[in-house]
Amino acid sequence: MINIPISKTDPFTKEFNLEWETIAGNKFFEKILNGTINMVSTKPDTNRLFLTINHLEGKDYLILRHPSKDYMLDIGDKFYILFEDDEVLEFEIEKKSFHLYNSLSDTYKQVFENRIILFKEDLNYLANRLIKDWCIHTSGNRKIEGMKSFGNNRFHNYESKENLQIALKNLFIDYIKIVGKIESYKPLSKNDLKDKVYLTEICYLYLMKDLANEYYKIGISNSPEYREKTLQSEKPTIELIISKGFSSRKIALAFENSLHKSYSEKRLRGEWFQLSEKEVIEIREILK
Repeated sequence: MINIPISKTDPFTKEFNLEWETIAGNKFFEKILNGTINMVSTKPDTNRLFLTINHLEGKDYLILRHPSKDYMLDIGDKFYILFEDDEVLEFEIEKKSFHLYNSLSDTYKQVFENRIILFKEDLNYLANRLIKDWCIHTSGNRKIEGMKSFGNNRFHNYESKENLQIALKNLFIDYIKIVGKIESYKPLSKNDLKDKVYLTEICYLYLMKDLANEYYKIGISNSPEYREKTLQSEKPTIELIISKGFSSRKIALAFENSLHKSYSEKRLRGEWFQLSEKEVIEIREILK
């Protein structure tokens, strides 16, 4: 299972970029999918999700590509990776899926892409553990399951889940080796965040408001103030209303799920809701 990198320096920005010609010797008819791994084992061909990791413009990105609109992701949707030790990495989508490719002759008539920024801690986790499964939670509380059982089919390039797991782990190992040789490379670390977000810190349940449309976001974060800033970089009209700290992420997540369920009829997408003034007051009381 050989990974062949494509590394080059942008002549204008002088930034080092890393993509892949092939991963584990795989090549697709559609060149846009070369350098990715098919994460779905079953047919139809169009209902597949392709994953890779690239270094672009000085940042490490987990890349998701998909020919099906079933995988179209919106701001606030979640992508989860489950490992064999039952630990989970959770990624929140910061930007909507964008149209990457269009063709009239290929199997995939169109391809969409999402980019997820990876921290150094995420990279190390991905390179040292086997991925067991993945799933997506989208707007309307819709859940898309992950790798599924391979059974006796041969629809997948790697033919078995074990081969797929090894290919994924080797991809992240090779990636870290290559970018580690770049003199100017400095991966983002969770310890570098302004508010020092650590996985062991208190986890907060928060309520935010988009002043542009009066929509409300109910979510959790180790640092709601930092989360507010990241969202404001995309949409300046978002502001933090109130937050409450809990002793663990598990407890905060339980309260978040409870609120999402209570206001499910008001859900717009992901963690965004159209709430009445009375409902906002209720949530503020809970988070006091």
